[in-house]
Amino acid sequence: MWRDLVEVLERSLALVPNEDDRLNILTRRARIFLDKLHRDDKAIVDYQRILEIDYANLVALRSIAAIRRRQQDANQLVHALHQIVGRASHLLDPEELKEIYRELALIYSRHLGRHQEAAQAWRKLLEIDADPQALDSLENMYRDMQSWPDVVQIKMMRAEILRDRATKIEEYRSIATIWTQMLRQPDGATAAYEKILELDPHNSEAFEELERRHRRASRWPQLIDLLLARLDAGPGKTEKIALLHKIAQVCEEGLGDANEAFVALMSALEEDVHDGETARYIERVAGATGQWEELIRTATGWLEQRKEPKDQIRILMHLAKWHNLNGHTQYAHAYYAQIEEMMPNNAGALEVYREVLHADPTNLQAMLGLARVHEALHQWTELQRVLEAAVEVAETGAERIEILLRLAKLEEEHFVRHDQAARRLEQVLEIDDTHEDAYAVLERMYQRTRKWRELVRTYERHLEIATSREIKVQLYAAIAKIHTDDLPDPKRTIDAYRHIVAMDDSNVEANAALAKLYEGQGNSNQSLEHMTRLAELTRDPQERAEAFFKIGKALEQKTGNRLEAQDRYDLAIGFDPTHVRALAAARKIAMDNSDYERAIRYLDQEQSHTPHARTRSKLLVELGNLHKDKMNDSKSALLAFEAAYQADDDNEEAARPLIEEYIERKEWAKAEGPIELVIRKGGNKRPREEQHALFKRQGQVALALGKNDKALKAFTSAYRFDVTDLETVRGLGDAAFNMRDWNGALTRYHKLLTSLPQDEKELRADVYFKLGCMKREQGFAKQAIANFEKAFTSNEVHQPTLEACIKLYTDQKDWKQVAGLKKRQLDSESDPEKRYQMLLEMADLWEQKAKDLFKALECLEDALKLKPDCYPLMHRIVALCQQTENWPRVIETIWTMASLDRDPTRKSKYIYAIAQVYRDKLGDEGKAIEHFNEALDLNPGLLEAFERIVKMLTVNKDWKALERSFRKMLRRLTKSTDMELQNNLWHSLGLIYRDRLNDVPSAIEAFKLAARAGEAAHPERTIDREILAELFEATDQTDSAIAEYSRILTKDPMRIEPYRAMCKLYLRRHEYDRAWCLCAALSFLRKADEGEQQFFESYRPRRMLQVRSRLGNEQWVRSLLHTEEDLYVDKIFEMLVPAAIVAKLNQLRAQNQLPVLDRRYRQDPVTSTVTLAKTFGWAAQVLGVPAPELYVRPDIQGSLLAVPYSPPASVAGQTILSGFTPQELTFIVGKHLAYYRGGHYMRNLFPSLNELKVMFFAAIKIAKPDFNVPADIAEGVKGAAQELSKYMQPIQRDSLRVVVQRFIDDGMKVDLKKWAQTVEVTAIRAGLLLCADLEIAKKVIMAEPQLPGDMAPSDKLKELVVFSVSEPYFNLRETLGIAVAA
Repeated sequence: MWRDLVEVLERSLALVPNEDDRLNILTRRARIFLDKLHRDDKAIVDYQRILEIDYANLVALRSIAAIRRRQQDANQLVHALHQIVGRASHLLDPEELKEIYRELALIYSRHLGRHQEAAQAWRKLLEIDADPQALDSLENMYRDMQSWPDVVQIKMMRAEILRDRATKIEEYRSIATIWTQMLRQPDGATAAYEKILELDPHNSEAFEELERRHRRASRWPQLIDLLLARLDAGPGKTEKIALLHKIAQVCEEGLGDANEAFVALMSALEEDVHDGETARYIERVAGATGQWEELIRTATGWLEQRKEPKDQIRILMHLAKWHNLNGHTQYAHAYYAQIEEMMPNNAGALEVYREVLHADPTNLQAMLGLARVHEALHQWTELQRVLEAAVEVAETGAERIEILLRLAKLEEEHFVRHDQAARRLEQVLEIDDTHEDAYAVLERMYQRTRKWRELVRTYERHLEIATSREIKVQLYAAIAKIHTDDLPDPKRTIDAYRHIVAMDDSNVEANAALAKLYEGQGNSNQSLEHMTRLAELTRDPQERAEAFFKIGKALEQKTGNRLEAQDRYDLAIGFDPTHVRALAAARKIAMDNSDYERAIRYLDQEQSHTPHARTRSKLLVELGNLHKDKMNDSKSALLAFEAAYQADDDNEEAARPLIEEYIERKEWAKAEGPIELVIRKGGNKRPREEQHALFKRQGQVALALGKNDKALKAFTSAYRFDVTDLETVRGLGDAAFNMRDWNGALTRYHKLLTSLPQDEKELRADVYFKLGCMKREQGFAKQAIANFEKAFTSNEVHQPTLEACIKLYTDQKDWKQVAGLKKRQLDSESDPEKRYQMLLEMADLWEQKAKDLFKALECLEDALKLKPDCYPLMHRIVALCQQTENWPRVIETIWTMASLDRDPTRKSKYIYAIAQVYRDKLGDEGKAIEHFNEALDLNPGLLEAFERIVKMLTVNKDWKALERSFRKMLRRLTKSTDMELQNNLWHSLGLIYRDRLNDVPSAIEAFKLAARAGEAAHPERTIDREILAELFEATDQTDSAIAEYSRILTKDPMRIEPYRAMCKLYLRRHEYDRAWCLCAALSFLRKADEGEQQFFESYRPRRMLQVRSRLGNEQWVRSLLHTEEDLYVDKIFEMLVPAAIVAKLNQLRAQNQLPVLDRRYRQDPVTSTVTLAKTFGWAAQVLGVPAPELYVRPDIQGSLLAVPYSPPASVAGQTILSGFTPQELTFIVGKHLAYYRGGHYMRNLFPSLNELKVMFFAAIKIAKPDFNVPADIAEGVKGAAQELSKYMQPIQRDSLRVVVQRFIDDGMKVDLKKWAQTVEVTAIRAGLLLCADLEIAKKVIMAEPQLPGDMAPSDKLKELVVFSVSEPYFNLRETLGIAVAA
C-alpha cells in the first residue's frame, strides 16, 4: 500500500504547478520512505528534490543530517551539516548553529582526523559565542601543532571571557611568557601586559616590563602614556616625583619637546617646593626655553594656595632668585620684603637694615626698607626721620618726589599738620610743576586750612598745566564757587563760568548760573541767551517745555516782543503738547492777531489736555463759537458743542445750539437731553413765543421717541401758549392716537381737518389714514376702508394707507386685491432697489399664494430688467422655467449667467448645465457635445463633461471622434500637474489606437506618454511599460522591448516575466552572454525552467575569471557607478581625501589610537603565495584602482578592513584567510577595493553619517567661508574646516572652489545618506563583476554586519539582480572579455 501511495504521489507531482503543493507532496513521500518503507536512500533523493525547489528548506536539511547521523557515515554527515550551514544559517537560531559547528569539529577531529577542518569549525563556533570547550580544544590542537600565534589568539579570547580578575591576570602572564619564550618576540607581549595594567593599575611587574619594552623600541609616545597612567594610579609623593622626572626626560631627550618637559617638572616642583634637584632641573629647562615668565606666574599662584609659612618662604626665595636670573633685580626686592613680613617679628629686619646703613649711610634702598619696617610698626616719628634723610640722599627727581609725597601723606594722616603737608607738596611742585597728583592733594590741604586766596592761585597754576578739558572745567567751577561763597566777586564768578562755557557750551550748571547772574545784573539779552541755551541742553521734554515757556513770558513781559514770545510758546508746545499755560498764552496772542485758525488749533489742543470737565466744556463752547462765528464751519462747531455737552451736561451754552441741529437731522434721542436742559434752565423767564416753541419741540421729540405721555404733556404746555397752532393740535391728536385714546384723537383730528386748507393733501391723507386705523382697531372694517379711500382721494399712493389696506386684504386672503395694491405701490415707487424688492415680493405672492407661476415669472422678468446681473434671481427664473418646461428660456437664462461670470470654473458649470439640457431635455447630442467641449475648454478639470462625451461617442461607436476628443482633452491638460489624470487619458487613448483603430505606432506613442505620466504619479506603476513591451515585441522592435522590460525590472525586481521575455529576445538575436545573465538571474530567483537552468550551469564560472582587459575611469562612470550616485559629492570628497587622511591620522595620534602596522605582515600581491594577497592584486588591476598596502594577520580576528594609514592600508584578519573559495574572495576583495576609489575612500575614514555630514559641509566652508551651515553642526564644521585647511595645497583649494561653485549653481541638493548607500551598491556591483555569481554575492552580503543607515540586505540583492541583467553590466563583461561566446 505504501509503495502504491508513493507512486501516486510521484504522478501527482506532474499535475501540480504550485511550488508549495509540490513541496508538501515531496515531504510526504520522504516521510513515507523514511518511516514506513525504511528506504533512507529514497528519502534522501526526495529531500534533495525539495532542496532544488526550496534552497534553504530546514526540514529537508535536518532530515538528511539525521539520516547520515543514524547511518554513522562521518563524511556524508559532515557534508549534510555543511549544507545546513551553507544554505540556511540565516534561518537558524545561534544555539542550533553552535551545536552544528560543535558536531562538525568533533567529527573532524575524532573520526576523520582532519584537524585543520576541525579548527575551522571551532573558529566558526567562536564567531557566534566564546565557548569554553571550543577554546580549550583549539588551544590543545594549536599547542600540539606548535602554532603559537594561534595559541596566543585563543588564550586572548579566553582571557576576555574570564570573570575572576586574578585568573585573567594569570592568563595574560602566560600569554606574555609564550611571546617571550616560545615565539622569541618579547615585544609581542606588550598587549598582554597592557591588559594586566587595565585590570590592576598597580601591577609593578607589568609596568616595569612595558617600560622596558617601550624604551627598547623607542616608543616614546606610548612610554609617556604608560608613565601618565602610572601617575593616575595614585603613587606616593617620592614615586610621583620620580615618574614626573622620567616624563620630563622622555619629552626632552626622546621627543625633543622641552616645553612638555617643563610642564612635567612644574608638576614635580609643585609636589615638593623644597626639592633642590627639581628646582635646579627646572631652572635649566626654563633658561633653555625662555619660560621664566610662565615659571614665575605659576609659582606666584602656588604662593596664594600654600598656607605653611615655610613653604611660602621657600617659594618667595625661588621667585626672588628667578627674577634675578631673568634680569629683573628690581622685582626681587619685593619678594625679600615679603620674606621680612613673614618673619616672627620685625626686630631682625630692623637690625639688618641698621647694619646696612651703618656700613653705608647713603644706601637709599636700605633706608626705604627701614622705612617699611617703621611703617609696619607704626613708628611714625622714626619713619619721618628716615624719610627726611632719604630725601637728602635721593639722587633723582622722581625718587625725591616719591619720598616727599610719602612725607606729605604722613603729615596729613598721622600728624594732621596740613600746613606742613602743603609745604612738602609745594616742594614737589618746585621739582615738577606739572605733577597733577601733587596739585590735587595741595588743593585739598588749602581747602582744609580755608586759605582761599592760596587755593585760587593753586587752581590757576593747575589750570596752566592741565591738559584735560574735564579737569579744567572742574577747576573753573571750583574758582566760581569760591568767588560766589567765600570771596564774593560776581565779575570773577561770571568770568569763571564764561571760561567753562567757552570750553563746553553744553554745560548745564554754567549756563544756569550765567542766566541767573545776568538776570540779577539786569542784562536781559545775556540772560535770555543763556536761558535759551539751557533750554536747548535740557534733555527732559517737560523741563525743556517749561524753560521755553518762561523764555516766552520774559520776551512778552520784559521786551514786549510778542512775535518771538509766540515762537517760544510754540517750542514749549512742541516739546510738551500738554503744556496748558503755553497753549493759553499762545491762543491769546493768536486771538489778538485775529489768527483764528491758529487760535482754534491752540484751543482744541488746550481743551484736549484740560483735565477739569467744566473748564474743558467752556473751552469747547468757545471753540464751537469760533468755528461757527469766525470760520462758518457748522460741522466742526457741532462737534465742539457735542463734546462740550458730553463733558458737562449742565452747560446750557453747549446744549442750545444742538437742539435745532438734532431735530433737523431727526436725531431724536440726542435732542431730548439738551431741550430738557434748556427748558429747565430758562423756567418762565423766556417770552411766550419762545416757551411755546420749546414745548412744541419737546413734544415732537418725545413723540418721535415713543414717549407719548411726555409728548402729550409737552404739547399741552405748548397749547396753553398758542391754541391756534395746527402743529400743536396735530401733536395732541398723534399723542392721543398712539395712546389709543380714540375719542381724544378723534376730537383733535376733526378740529385739524376743519382748519386745514384743501391743498394740504399729504396731511389730510395722513389724518384720514389714522381715522381709518382707528375704525379698523374698533372693528369697523367698512368704515375703515371708507376712510382709507378718502385718504387715497387726497393721495392715491399714500404708502401707510396702502400698507394698511394690504394688511386688511391679506387677513381676508384676497390675494388679487393684495397684488393690485402692491402693483399700485410699485407704480408709485421710483427707487430701483425698492422696486426690485417689491417685484420679488409680488413674485412670491403669485407663486406661493395665488399659485400663478406665469404671473410670478413676469414679475421676476421685470425684476431682472432692474438687476440684469443678479445670479440668485436668474437661478429662480431657471427654476420656474423648468417647472413650466420652458427649456429655450432655461438655456437663454443660463447662457446669460455664463456670459456675465468671468470665473472660468463657474462659467464651465453653467455651460455644462446647458449641455445637460440639450442632451436630456431637447435630445440634441451634437449641441450637447459642443457645449460639453466648451465647458472643458473653460475648465479642463470638469471631468464629468468629458465622461459624458466619451459615453455618447462610445455608444455611437464613433472611434475617430472619440480619438479626437481624447487628443483635445490632453491638449487642454498641457500645463496640468495631475499626472494620474494624464496617465489615464493617454492610457485610454492608447487602447483606442490599439484596439479600435488598429494604429500601433500611435498606440506606442500614447503608451509612452502614459508611462511617463503614470511614473510621475506612481513610480512603481508598470502596466503601461508592460503594454509597450508587448507592442514593441509584436512589431519586432527588440531593442525597445528589452528597454521596457529593463525599466519594469528596475521598479519590480521580483517580476519573473520580464526576465524570461528578455532571455528569449536575446537568444533570438544570438546574444548569448546577455541571455546567460538572464538565466543566471532566474536561477538565483529559483524560477528558471530546465532549459534555462541547464544553460546557466553550462557557463557558470567555477574559478577566478580569466579577464583580458581592465576597467578605466570611463567604464566606472558610465557603467559601474550607481546611476543615482551624486557625482558632486564624489568629487568634493575626492579633493578632500588627502587632507582628510592627514587630519584623521593626527586625530588618532592625539587620542593615542593610531594603528601600528607591523611591516613583517605586509604582503606583496606580486610575489606573495597567499591566495588572498594574489586575489587582492588581481582585483586591483582588473578594477583599475590603486591597491592599498595589504597586511595579513592570521593572529587576529576579523575580516578585511580598511585602516586609516599613510599610505592607505588594508588588514586581513583570520576570518577571511580560511573558509572562502577564490571566487568568493574575488567578491569580497572587489567590494572592498571599490571604497579606495576617489571620494569613496571618505567612507573608510568617516563611516558614520554624522561624520560625513561634518566633512562635507567643512569642504563647502573651505571653498565658501561665508556659507551658512546647519546650526546643530556649526561648531564641528568650523573646527573641521580649520583643521583640513592646514593640509590642503593651494591648487587643491582652487579645484575645490570650482566644484563647490558648480554644486551651488546646480541647486545645492544633497542627500548624504543616499550617497553612502549608492556607494555601497557600487561596491557590491564591483564584487559581482569580479565573481560573476549572484549566489556568492548573496552569501557574503547576508553574512555582513548591518550598520546604521545601511540598506537592508534584501534591498542590496534586488539592486544587484537588476544590475546583473542591465546593459551597463553586459558592457562591463564585454570590456573585461568574460562574456559568454556564441
